[in-house]
Amino acid sequence: MTTTPRGTVSRRNDGTWVANCYTAAGQRRQLKGKTKAEAQAKLNAFLAEQHHSPAETLSRRRYTLQDALRDAETKVWSGTPYERSALLYARQVLEFFSPGMEVSAIGGREVNAFRDAMAAKGNASSTINKKVSTLRVMREMAIAQGIDTLPQLPKGLKVSNQKDRIYTPQEIEAVSSLLLAWGKREEADLFIFLTEMGPRFSEAARLRGRHLDMQRGTVTFYKDTQDNKQGNRTLGLTTRARAAIAPYAPPLAHLPVWSVSYAAMRYVMDKALAQLGLADEQLSIHTARHTCGSRLAAAGRSLLEIKTWLGHRSTAACERYLHLDATRLDACLEVLNRQGLWSTASTGVNQLQFGNGNLPQLTCNHV
Repeated sequence: MTTTPRGTVSRRNDGTWVANCYTAAGQRRQLKGKTKAEAQAKLNAFLAEQHHSPAETLSRRRYTLQDALRDAETKVWSGTPYERSALLYARQVLEFFSPGMEVSAIGGREVNAFRDAMAAKGNASSTINKKVSTLRVMREMAIAQGIDTLPQLPKGLKVSNQKDRIYTPQEIEAVSSLLLAWGKREEADLFIFLTEMGPRFSEAARLRGRHLDMQRGTVTFYKDTQDNKQGNRTLGLTTRARAAIAPYAPPLAHLPVWSVSYAAMRYVMDKALAQLGLADEQLSIHTARHTCGSRLAAAGRSLLEIKTWLGHRSTAACERYLHLDATRLDACLEVLNRQGLWSTASTGVNQLQFGNGNLPQLTCNHV
């Protein structure tokens, strides 16, 4: 007996989501997702594939995302300055949809689900657009293979020029206090650690006992296999970060520091933000990293210093933290006035001063 392919999306106790898929023959498959949007996209892809008739499936060539990635890597991205980042973004697309999914099965609904999942992780609109652009390149590879019946994709997200949302000191205290009230002490301490030190959540999750030196007050963020991010660095612990991480310093070098998974942390954070009326404020776990970077920028630290502290590959990635208050420009005026290059004569005319009144000779020193 055969039925219509169907499925549901449900949430597990650990905070993850799963798509319960049933074939026309009644066979059940479970597809996991970190978010509801990701699980729904996998269910939609499953149903789209199941609804192709056997004759239609045999009459057309299967061209999967894995095929498209291989062709895009060799024909488009290989040898370009952006090869590394393009491949990283493309692999995230494959991880979300699954490598075996046909390119022709991805349309506007699936892309919107992918964008929602990336936004939930804290990705900026510009970053999400870059990831979707790799999918567009893979679609071009499909067209080159003669697959020209592709669904239309939505336009790119509007990129806002407004500054990134960060946690205020009051919000940090409110979130941590609420987590403590719920008995989530480790989650509260981890949240404080993230806002104080600014690591990626994955970096905090990888910490082992050997990465902590509580006597010296340092932490080492380390990754064996390097990618497009510059992650390896040893930093001094802030006073508050040191107090937050101290209870979890393991007795053995190979044991993990934190036991909280990303899904569990996100679940309690979403719940806390909703309880505090901050659910619509574009706040997330990753916002803690932006908060740390913005604090450093507001204190006048250089882009190079912020880059090194946060483990960015380039200083360009740190420009988002420069939420400059216009009133601070008064300090620039004071610095320039103190240089003594310009003075106002009694006539009210600005004159360039060189001490002896003569124009200096121009010299060039090559370093």
